[in-house]
Formats: sequence, structure tokens, C-alpha cells
Amino acid sequence: MARRFAWEHHREGWSRVEDLVEKHLVTADGLLFVSAVEDQLFHYGPVREPWVGVIHQVPHHDLPGFPDLERFVKLRAWKESEPYCRGLWTLCDYLRRFLVDRGVRVPVGVVPYPSARDVPAFDWHRFMNRPRRRLLHVGEFLRNYQAFFDLDVPDWQKVMLLPEDWERRSKALHLNDSVELLPTLSNEEYDQVLTDSAVFLDLFDAPANTAVVECLARGTPLCVNRVGGIEEYLGRAYPLYHRGDAAEVLGDLERVRAAHHYLVERRTTFGSDTHFLERLAGSACYVSLPVPPSSRTEFPSFEVTVLIATYARVYNLRAQLEAFSRQEQAPTFEIVLWNNDARNSREIDEIVANAPGHLRIRVIHSSENIYCAMRWAVPAFARSDVLLVCDDDVCPKPSYLRVMVDAHRRLGPEAALCLRGHKFKPHALNLEDPGREWRRGEHSAFFDESAPECDVHFAHADNFVISLDLLRRASLHQMTHPEYVLVDDYWLSYVLSARLGVTLRKLCAPDIFEFTPCADDPNIALYHNPKVQEQRTRLYVEHMLAGWPIFDESSRSVASTQVTSSREPLR
Repeated sequence: MARRFAWEHHREGWSRVEDLVEKHLVTADGLLFVSAVEDQLFHYGPVREPWVGVIHQVPHHDLPGFPDLERFVKLRAWKESEPYCRGLWTLCDYLRRFLVDRGVRVPVGVVPYPSARDVPAFDWHRFMNRPRRRLLHVGEFLRNYQAFFDLDVPDWQKVMLLPEDWERRSKALHLNDSVELLPTLSNEEYDQVLTDSAVFLDLFDAPANTAVVECLARGTPLCVNRVGGIEEYLGRAYPLYHRGDAAEVLGDLERVRAAHHYLVERRTTFGSDTHFLERLAGSACYVSLPVPPSSRTEFPSFEVTVLIATYARVYNLRAQLEAFSRQEQAPTFEIVLWNNDARNSREIDEIVANAPGHLRIRVIHSSENIYCAMRWAVPAFARSDVLLVCDDDVCPKPSYLRVMVDAHRRLGPEAALCLRGHKFKPHALNLEDPGREWRRGEHSAFFDESAPECDVHFAHADNFVISLDLLRRASLHQMTHPEYVLVDDYWLSYVLSARLGVTLRKLCAPDIFEFTPCADDPNIALYHNPKVQEQRTRLYVEHMLAGWPIFDESSRSVASTQVTSSREPLR
């Protein structure tokens, strides 16, 4: 919740509503809630983060201290805040219609202004047994005070609870001695006086009105003009509306009594705390908001998803999970463990069942080896916005996650980062023996985790971080050949760099992990596999013919002009 905007002269009023929202709907990791939008924007400036809020003011008034809605929608602060606004609520449909008519583009819902029900109720017998029936005037906002002084009801004792700054306000009025003036009452005194008095209001306009909801909560008869949003609170059939004929209306005690019984009945279904919370939480505006991470149970969220694909190195898994359990100052994370060999399912389930309890691990058993193709599917089931790929031959040290994710935040979501990678030097494609390049590396340089930070063309995905939004966009570019799944990180690097214009950044971080002894085992490591080597050369030929990487013109590939018109152009 943003700063509180309760008006202290109210008995409970908006302060109580703020307490209600804070207790039932506000979480520290939720969307910003602005409880009085006009006050926030007029006095404190625009809101430049996702937010929702409540509108209070009427369409038109001439008060200088805060804007009416006609002025509000023209405020620069509103225009700067609207792109971040996810929705508004008003306290009556009267205001909602005005905002929509003025072109407000965000969802606008309506919620009732609630009032406490645990208050002393109006007592008809005490009211009737007073020496003179008492008629109160309460409140100050958009009140026509003169109408109360002019009201000719000799059988009633007219009492005004003095508003703030009465000395200034009274100078514009024609006062008379028909009204008894009372200073501010305590809450207890105010509650008591509403149990045996009727209330009179003549309003210039009204959205919701604190005095109206207080009378509704107590069953206190209220003689009021039908203006603004009042009918939405009291209903069309309320018997004590006046149209400048309040003296006649109040002279009919049966109407006064009928108003009391009407309010007693209406308060059972309208304006309670439960009614307010149900309307707010059930509104399209609220339902459309993202669920805060702390409120998610079945679908929790994390700052990063760690993907581990395992096939022939299950014996590393227990130690690897233990290492992840010892991460220091780490972001919140989940682990997705993808088993590419169904024969290992039982062993893996046993390891995970005995892993440190605070780790959030999801296991997916594949019926066949799909190599690393699951990386492309991660955006569909990850519960974060960032993917960290960690091979099953990597043993992370305590700073691993923190360093990797901090680097991602530093470089931003439009960069992908790795710890090891290749960078091509300017050269032309060898048309007779293209495989020579990957056999000898004559025109490429390999940079490991100890090399200075630099850009690369081919980011190795043994330790790799990418935003899921970026991965989704990359996945729209279908692999030219299905066999490229064997070199999926090479293909991904090509798509990210050549087609999406993304920077591939290799970090210098030699102290955050170590490889297990089996990392270079020729019977396991894929880069030793002849099928992988074949596809690596095939992809190399494809991207060189397509003109990537782009070197300066003098060293550009001589074969790049051979690209046919059917080949997808670089973007």
C-alpha cells in the first residue's frame, strides 16, 4: 500500500477501509495500491510502477486543494501514471461512467464504501421519547450548510456538529439562532448521538458519503437529496429523499420511521465489510492482476529456474543437489531436473526424495533421450522469468547462483550470458573442407571461465543464463534440420545473435564452479560424439553461407553471395 490518505475528521471513514484492505488484500510483494488516487497524483506526483487505486472525487467542484475529476483527467501526473495503472475502483457507478466518458483507458470497477456493523444501533423509542426530536447536520465535504439554517422545522431540535475551519466557512452563510452548534465529539459520543437523532444533509454532489454509510450501518433515518451516487447506496425506494421540501418530508413521522426500517433491512445486504471485500476481489480489475509470489501455493514463483538435464551422470546428482542447497545470498530458485534415461527414474526419485528439504525440485522423466531439446520447452512450465542451464557435470560453489544472476541483472534481459564460448575471427568459408575449421580452430578462439569478460558468437550452454522472454522469441525460429538438436546451444547462439541482435556475453568467473572428473569422458561428453561433430560442421556451413558472423566487408565470406532467395534473410 502507498501512503495512507485517511481524513482524520471522520469517525472511522476511509482510515478503516485502508485497514480492511491492508489486512485482507495487501502483501509486501503485491502490486502498489493507492487508496486515494487524486490526492497521490495532485500532491505527490506520478506513479511510475504498476499500480491500482481508488477514485474519490466528484466530476465537478471548485475547491482549490484537490482536483475534481474534470481537472484530474487533464493532470500531467495522471497522464504519466496511466500507462502503469492496471485498474481503478470508484465508490459509485456515477463516477465510473464519468471516467469512461472522459476516455480513461484502464478497467474501472465499482465497490461500495463499507462501514462498521459493530456500532450502537438507532433506537426508535429513545428517539421518540426525547423532549424534542433531534435533527443533526454532520460532515463538511460539498455540504450546503445554508439549507440547514433555512430549514423550518420548529418541532425539531436542529444541531450542527461543527466542521473544521467553521469560522472561515460561516462567513459565507446567513446564520440564525435556529441551529445549535456543537464542537467535535469523541467517537463514543458521536456513536451515542446517532442512536437517538435523525440526520439532515443537502449535498451539492456526492460519490459515496461517509455520513450516509454511517447512517446506513446504524439504521439512523437520514433526510437527504437524491444527488450523485446517493441512490446507489440508499436505493431508489428510500422513503426520506427530499427535493427542497425537507420540512414537509420530516413532518411525516411515518416516513421517518419507514426510513429507519428500510435502512435496517438494507444494511443486511449492502455496505458491509464482507460486501466490500467480495466486490473488490471479484472485480475484473482485481482478478486480472498477477498473483503475488507469496500468495501462490500450487503455482509459486521464483527469481530463477535452474535446469539440469541428466543422462549418464546420475552418480553426480546427489552432490550437485547438495551444492545447490549451500548457495549463499542466492536469489529464490527452483530446480527442474530432466531425466533423459527412463531406466534411471527410480534412482533419481530416491536421490531427490533425500535431497535437502528446502530445495524446490521438479522431476520430469523422459521416455527417450531428447538430448537438450527440453530447453526450448522450459518457458511453458518454468515458474520464473529467468533460466539458468547447468550441465550435470557442473558442481556449483556457494556463490554460483548469486554471481550468475547478478550478471544477468547487470547486462539486462536482452543479453544471454555464459561462462565458456567461442568467437570467430574474420575469415571466408572453406568450400572444399568446411569441417577443417572445427577440427583445427584456425579462425576461432575458445574462451573459458577464467578468460576476461567478452562477447562471443557461440555461447556454450553448460553454464548459461537467458531470460525466458528471449528464449520464447528464439524458439519461434524453427531449426533448419531436426538433427541440430545435437548442437542446440550453437543453433540458439546463431538465432540470438544473427536474427534477434542479442549480445552473447561470456563472464569471467573461474571460482564459482568446477567440472566433475567425468566432464571430458569421451564416452559421455557429447562434443566427442561424431554425430555432434557432423551437425556442428553442418550448422557452421549454414550460418557462414547466410553471412553470419558479420565481419568487415574486406573479410566477408566469399561464399555468402551464394545464399539462395529461399533462405530466410537475416533480421
